[in-house]
Amino acid sequence: MRPPPIQIRILGHPIVAMPVTGMGLFILWQWTQHPDLGVIAIGALAAMAVVGKANARRMAYVRWRRAWDSMADAEPATARGPKFANAAIALILPAGLLAYESGKLDGVAGPLVSLGLLGLAFFAGRMMVRRWRRSGHRAPAASRSDVVSVCARPVIAVPSMTDAYSALPAHCWHVLNSGAD
Repeated sequence: MRPPPIQIRILGHPIVAMPVTGMGLFILWQWTQHPDLGVIAIGALAAMAVVGKANARRMAYVRWRRAWDSMADAEPATARGPKFANAAIALILPAGLLAYESGKLDGVAGPLVSLGLLGLAFFAGRMMVRRWRRSGHRAPAASRSDVVSVCARPVIAVPSMTDAYSALPAHCWHVLNSGAD
């Protein structure tokens, strides 16, 4: 299976997909309160559809890659996530919250910081639930020797050169002797 294009990998990543979906749901909720936001709501639905399809395609590749990597002799490395993105989230959102609380941000920036903090809390809670579910229900690893015993064939005895030449039929001897002159 080929890896998906870079735009699918970026749009389908949970760091992008979850905030877009959360913002889309928030806009749809706002549309129920203010009917004049119809155009923005349609755009939010389109963005959520694109991100949802990208996420499904990326996750199909990730599941295939994990299954492929699990066939190797060594255990696959555990995914720790992008360290730069985690550090950026950990630094930017609290800095934005402090700037908002100090009164330096006006207009739209305040609610965006609040929505970002809610999204970060949702993301962190979802990750904790996933880890909790995975920790207790692990299946034992398959034995690697089973695969080799099924695929290996018994060794076939190879005859010596004299035995192979003596087993040739007469018409082969005619061909072999005609080139010796």
